[in-house]
Amino acid sequence: MAEKRMLSKVISVSEKVNMLPDIFSMLLFTWMIPHADDYGRLAGSPAKVKALVVPMLEKSIRDVEQAIRQLEEQGIIIWYEVAGEKVIEIIDFARHQEGLKSKRKSKFNSPNSQITLNNSYLSASESDIEEILVDLIQNDGFIEGDNITSVERQLRIDNSYLDIVATGLYRRYLFEIKRQRLSNASIEQILKYRGMLKGTEVVCTLIGNGLASNFDLQRCRDEKINVAVYDDSLNMEYPLLFNVKYRHLQLLANRTELKGTEQNLTEEKRTEQEDKITGSAYRLFEEEGFGTLSSIISDQIDDMVKTYGIRWYQEAMKVSVVAGKRSLNYVNGILKSWKSSGIDDPWKEEKRNEEFKGRTQGIRSGSNPAAGGSQGEYAKLDEQQQWKPRRTAAT
Repeated sequence: MAEKRMLSKVISVSEKVNMLPDIFSMLLFTWMIPHADDYGRLAGSPAKVKALVVPMLEKSIRDVEQAIRQLEEQGIIIWYEVAGEKVIEIIDFARHQEGLKSKRKSKFNSPNSQITLNNSYLSASESDIEEILVDLIQNDGFIEGDNITSVERQLRIDNSYLDIVATGLYRRYLFEIKRQRLSNASIEQILKYRGMLKGTEVVCTLIGNGLASNFDLQRCRDEKINVAVYDDSLNMEYPLLFNVKYRHLQLLANRTELKGTEQNLTEEKRTEQEDKITGSAYRLFEEEGFGTLSSIISDQIDDMVKTYGIRWYQEAMKVSVVAGKRSLNYVNGILKSWKSSGIDDPWKEEKRNEEFKGRTQGIRSGSNPAAGGSQGEYAKLDEQQQWKPRRTAAT
């Protein structure tokens, strides 16, 4: 992965970037760029983005996740999942990297190769819904009795891309579709796009995967914006309708057979748990003075945790700290040695051997071996909950 990337000056006048709701979202986007591979892709779990892109900012993983969602809603990135792993792809990345002549193979699959839990399960994406909706409108030829003469997808006006614009004899129909929950930024966006479509009445419709908690429905009423939401099975609900019956959206829900909602929820919980484990592994690396995280180091840690499990990784880090060998190569050597021993909890066996050796030496020298010395190095590690000794009812 390259250490340097081009940052075009057009970013300062980009409407999508300037419509982001806060400075942190803008900062996160620009700081992602040097961490992206030649295809504009990088690890997309909030924990990994936090650890790699903004490790020294006082921002929580939840803050990072919210910023990623905002970037996705503005159409700046594609946030997708392949084989249970979140991936981010920066849209139009190569266009702004003029010196990028040859591309090295990406370790991340493209969004088009998105893999789901099983072959019968399909997660509806923004582009999926756009494609089906356009197809339905074109085949039907009418919206609310208005004869549709053209349907355009991703219509470009200046530097903006409008998802779907259907033109009828009496009015135009603007559809903005979001894979995530609709936010107030979505309202501002569609109002701006409506202003670009001059010369005729424009019927606006926002479609999203639910509503943000602070979504301003009253503003939509005032501006006569239709609002429709769907779940991952494309069950449609209509919080706010004016002059569109949504026959096409009802057909869309019937046309697309999506199953496995319960499996998807289980997968989300599993991914969330994995993010927590990965985040704790990264924090341990930095807190114990092993160095600063980079994309290469995070990949090494990921491999260790995936191969040996978080507990083995944590215990090997303890041994490495006590030995004064703060090196991932040393930690990996410990893990390989433990694996070859064939013992379920090799660190316990080593501890028993050390205690036996200490007692033997104490008897020979006539001294009482105290639990001190390098054991003090364990202090930070043992503060973590997973290593605290369990107390029995008797204690």
